[in-house]
Amino acid sequence: MPAHARLLAVRFAALAASLVLGGCSATSSSHSSNLSASSASSPPSSSAPAPSPPVATESDPAPATSTTVAPSQFGPGPFSLLDPSVGLDQLASYTATLTLSFVGTKAGQPLQFEHTYVLNVSHDLNARLLTIQSVLDAANTSDFHAEVNGTVYATRADGTCTASVPGPVDATATTDESLPTDTAAFDPASLLNGFIGADVAQPETVNNVPSKQYTFDERALGNLDPAVVSARAWIASSGGYVTRYTLTSKGPRAMLGNDGDGTLTLDYELTAVNQSVNVVLPAGCPAQIDAPLLPDATGTDRQPGYITYSSPTKPADALAFYQQQLPTLGWAPTADIPAVSDQGGQIGFTSASGRLTIAASIDETGATTVLIVQEQ
Repeated sequence: MPAHARLLAVRFAALAASLVLGGCSATSSSHSSNLSASSASSPPSSSAPAPSPPVATESDPAPATSTTVAPSQFGPGPFSLLDPSVGLDQLASYTATLTLSFVGTKAGQPLQFEHTYVLNVSHDLNARLLTIQSVLDAANTSDFHAEVNGTVYATRADGTCTASVPGPVDATATTDESLPTDTAAFDPASLLNGFIGADVAQPETVNNVPSKQYTFDERALGNLDPAVVSARAWIASSGGYVTRYTLTSKGPRAMLGNDGDGTLTLDYELTAVNQSVNVVLPAGCPAQIDAPLLPDATGTDRQPGYITYSSPTKPADALAFYQQQLPTLGWAPTADIPAVSDQGGQIGFTSASGRLTIAASIDETGATTVLIVQEQ
């Protein structure tokens, strides 16, 4: 993720955290939030239960015992949304597009950038494909990240595609090394600001999704920066997820730190909601091999481009199994003469998916090791 985007994500997360730690409810009405100015600056005691994740709702009257927020602290409207990604996990599929741009100065030096994030998600296919196009001071870069059926893909600067199957996360670890590192898990909605006290505007249909519309300014962000903010959010009438979100921040800081000054623009929209999503990896990305295993296979290791496992079946019988099974799956034997003996051997097949090589050999324990390698 580009450095400027990481900084924005940290600042937005800090804002949301301060609101949540202060006890702010998403059902807060204008000036009737249970967040106080003093509680926002200090986290709850360790004995206090963690706050529940906020949901987007219009206002309900605050309990009589709640501490109200001064009118100048947040927006005057009845609608609040602390987590702009709420509801996305309930959709079968969607495409999220966010364009984030800035024109101004940073530490007194001219700065101009534009980052465009396009995320295609299919929960049915267990797939997330993220493309990031960046322009920083006229220099263009492009990144691709994906996670499909547990395999993580990424393109390198030289255009080559890598693939890996991450191991399980150590739940007992206490360092950041225990956290997932695949960028494909990132969602553009995580770069949107949560807000408190937005005004109700005219409902609209956004990309075929009936949506409620809300407007807000820097007050709804807790006056995070001296910059002047003009923003709109469209929320699906059914489902409560963000269908469109626009924000312009003009002036000092502009959410880029104390030494930033200029105009920051965010433009986010959701398309293809619950529609079919094409899962297409870039050329050269190694794919998971769709090949059968011997019924007595053990110790299987599946990685993009190869499979290896052990079996008590003799090498010749193991290769004979593949000579029978693979042609029924669209693989044709190569013209090479199979090299097979009691100690092992190798056979090859081709299809539109590339070349498949099967090797079987006796290991030091007397078992048969089978290796399947696919090349495009």
